[in-house]
Amino acid sequence: MSTVKEFPFGSPKKENFELHTNLNEKRVWNKPVKKHFTRAKKITTVPDLKKVKTPGLNASEQAIILPSLEYFSEPDSEGLNGAVTPDEIYSYITDMLINTINKVGHLPWQKEWTGSGSSNAAMNYASKKEYTGANFLLNFDIKFDENKEPYLVPVEFIQPYYLTFNQIVEAKAILKKDSKARRVIYYTMIFNYDSPTAKIKTSDKAKFNAFVKANGLTKQDLKINLKKIPVLKYYNVFRADDCTGLKFPKEKADKKQTNPIEEAQKIIDNYPNPPKYTFIGDKAYYRPSNDTLNMPSIEAFNSEAFYYSTFFHEMTHSTGAEKRLKRDFSGKFGDKSYAYEELIAELGAVFLCSESGILFHTRENSAKYLQSWNKKLVDELENDNRFFLKASAQAQKATNRILGREVANTETPVTPEKLVKKKVARVKKKSTQIELFSGLNAKPKKAVCQKKTIMTKAKEVKSDPKPVKTISHLDKNSLAYKMANQSKDVEYFTIQDKNISRLLGKIEKKTKDSVFISLTGGEGSMKTRMAFQFMNAFAQNYKVGHASIEEHPESVLYFDKAKQYLNQKAQENLFNPEINNLSSLHSLILKNDVIVIDSFTKMKEIEKSFEVDRDLRKKYNGKLFIVIFQQTTGGSMRGGSKSQFDADIVLFTEKFEDYKQNYVYATKNRYSLESGLKFNIYEKQLQGAKKEKGPGTEVQTKTKKLSFKVK
Repeated sequence: MSTVKEFPFGSPKKENFELHTNLNEKRVWNKPVKKHFTRAKKITTVPDLKKVKTPGLNASEQAIILPSLEYFSEPDSEGLNGAVTPDEIYSYITDMLINTINKVGHLPWQKEWTGSGSSNAAMNYASKKEYTGANFLLNFDIKFDENKEPYLVPVEFIQPYYLTFNQIVEAKAILKKDSKARRVIYYTMIFNYDSPTAKIKTSDKAKFNAFVKANGLTKQDLKINLKKIPVLKYYNVFRADDCTGLKFPKEKADKKQTNPIEEAQKIIDNYPNPPKYTFIGDKAYYRPSNDTLNMPSIEAFNSEAFYYSTFFHEMTHSTGAEKRLKRDFSGKFGDKSYAYEELIAELGAVFLCSESGILFHTRENSAKYLQSWNKKLVDELENDNRFFLKASAQAQKATNRILGREVANTETPVTPEKLVKKKVARVKKKSTQIELFSGLNAKPKKAVCQKKTIMTKAKEVKSDPKPVKTISHLDKNSLAYKMANQSKDVEYFTIQDKNISRLLGKIEKKTKDSVFISLTGGEGSMKTRMAFQFMNAFAQNYKVGHASIEEHPESVLYFDKAKQYLNQKAQENLFNPEINNLSSLHSLILKNDVIVIDSFTKMKEIEKSFEVDRDLRKKYNGKLFIVIFQQTTGGSMRGGSKSQFDADIVLFTEKFEDYKQNYVYATKNRYSLESGLKFNIYEKQLQGAKKEKGPGTEVQTKTKKLSFKVK
């Protein structure tokens, strides 16, 4: 069983295929389904969404779903089939899921299965790419009940491949008579450019690019006159098991055989910035209040796969924490948000089991729980035909977070070194959130011993709070209350370079919002070289993302600076993809702790409305941003005074005729009281200071320690 990349739709109620000499397909449709698709085929243009009452997903939902679909740029004369309305697609899948629960008693991945074929992963025969995202339904067969309503059961593949009809012909294979097709939904983009001097409407991206070049269109022209409209379409695929004459890749004799349990453990061990793992008692749960994931020991489970599917379920819950993907944890058992979160966790466990090469197992003693939960799920599916697809998209997002690849197939994930943090015990507050979520309420058998090769039991730090004075009238919104209850577990960025540490001060790693450092200088003032020194300093302990827009990240100039300023460890922890839109910048930010942007001016060219405070500092939590600004002839930051006021640290470069004298100094630093510090860029060290306080000076004020206990 595996995740899927395309958007399967399932076959209609009944569909037979007969081969003819001209290779056309003769279809026999069930009337209700035929009605939908007959209507869909007649749609040759995109409907006006303003006139459609239920156009499908809203913009934010499409931003999640659409990237998981396969994108095709089509020549105008082609197109695999007509456009279909999203709501028809969602309704068909939703109806099939509801009937599956009613017929079988549970969703297909809540039932243990075997015999999934040679690789457990449904994939395209030609591309060998697995189907992922919300479209993993190609791993399931569609059966029909006594009322001819469709429901899902796991596929028992011999070869887990699907082919289009043309791919079967190209492979010189033969499709067996009466073979059933599955529908794969994809999206294509219609480029509609309409101006007084030039017009085009096409879904062929190459043709549109040629049109832009031929007419000399600028970015401003496109911004004013171009409309991009994503349109859902579908095509048919057939199972390789229903074909004869196909050739399948042979397994290499020297191919390394891996233990699937080891692969599962790697996923757990390599989860970036994971919650605290504990292995106490006989319950599995994730607790948002203190970001703790608890599991019984592996010996307590009937099988190792059972253990890992349970662990993956709780890991998926943990991705919804405030500091990760910020999902809604306010639900109670039986309501919509709880059912939604549970569905996300179930799907996430399925996806992660597929990634690790093991079969998905449900927990024992959970039939009653599943029956209750599935009843609520049916209610929600009936009320919202997009409920499943939205949950699938969130589950894929959670899976990508756990695997360290928020944007699939763009960069190879690098496993960061796990930081050892010292946590100060504090008085446990009563949580307003439920403990998410005691899995499926499994109570595995008592563990006999703990295998250290797989897990090491976490040590619990027991708090020993001192009695505190009770003030019953204290307002929770008051400053006194907030100061008394502020977190004692404050984390600071560690900077090993003593000179840079002293220049910047003791920088807090914020739990809410991020730190913003501006670096401003004129042409030739060596501000980019200073940025490389900052990156080298931070990359000794953190993952650093470099949005190098001024210099191409794969240019000779860039590599020369990297060799000069970055040591081996920094090079391993630095990532510099090409940034050409806000989406690629967003992906870079999510994957890294420190982000350097060169420059603000170039980002404004990419997105005119781009603002540091709104789009960086307040949008993300726990990050450190270093943004390079150009200097005006008047000596100020190009980009206005707003950015200068927003910055936590404001740095300027001073340029001399002899570049070896160029230095960096701070005009504002919220994290240091030292003044007069000058960092020589060429010498890579401080020139001097008015006060010597040592590296990482912290701004301190003497305050009376308050401690309150509120009834």
